[in-house]
Amino acid sequence: MGRVAFVALLTIFAAISIAATLSYNGFCLSRFRFLSDDEAIDAAIDEVLHPAIHIIETPTGGYAQFEPKRQIGYRNRPTFRRINPDCCKIVPHDRQAVGYGHQLFGMAAKSVFIRYTVRYIGDDGRQLTQEAVAQRAVSNCGHVKH
Repeated sequence: MGRVAFVALLTIFAAISIAATLSYNGFCLSRFRFLSDDEAIDAAIDEVLHPAIHIIETPTGGYAQFEPKRQIGYRNRPTFRRINPDCCKIVPHDRQAVGYGHQLFGMAAKSVFIRYTVRYIGDDGRQLTQEAVAQRAVSNCGHVKH
């Protein structure tokens, strides 16, 4: 192999390695920057603003689905944050849901844990609440992995 071919292969390998490293570490190539924690949290909140089914923690330490019939949704992200001021934090990925390939290809830069209040109207007409939890993986560019 000639010197020019060797340098070309080495340059290609270096470029691919740099791109993979940046992607694995959360760099959004289309925006040419890293996503902030606040942007990742906002993307995760947007995903839980209007779900029909919520996940709640059971007294035994497990999880169950909760699906209120007459749910009171959140109007927008500021309303959600006002009612749930300490809702969210960046956490390590759940390795059962997010693999290294998800990180390498930019599908999961950060995972956000959300603890929030589900508001709904009970059978007696009163407004009731139930605490729910969610964890969402957010891509390098702010898309939520389902």
